[in-house]
Amino acid sequence: MLSNTQWIYLEIFLLCLLNQVSAIVDCTHGFVGRMQASLSDDYIHINDTRMCAADWCIQVVIHGAYDDDNTFQQGVSSRCGYTGGDRSICQRSQSCTQISFYDGMKGNFSFCCCRETECNRPTAHLIDEIYGRSVHLK
Repeated sequence: MLSNTQWIYLEIFLLCLLNQVSAIVDCTHGFVGRMQASLSDDYIHINDTRMCAADWCIQVVIHGAYDDDNTFQQGVSSRCGYTGGDRSICQRSQSCTQISFYDGMKGNFSFCCCRETECNRPTAHLIDEIYGRSVHLK
């Protein structure tokens, strides 16, 4: 049988545990943007997102990049920060970091971490801003 003091400690422990569990936030997972196989082709617009939940949300802004098939891409790739590597990066820098390689692509990217519900959801304003800076560089 637990004493009153032990019950109080148990309740405090459970409240702390509940606080840690409730730190998980809803994030967007997927890609919103456009792709172009060659300069003579029209853009293919993509809006493929769903929800996930994690401690960290990650948003990678693809300002302009080429994949292994030489397809030009622009847009926003969003995901949950599930892996230890993602969590480590986000804990070190809770803002955006400029990178030049991402997910098999080479180009200009901003890798951003956030911890608020749907903070990595691409906005129409952000997409318009990315498209406004459209430059094909190989």
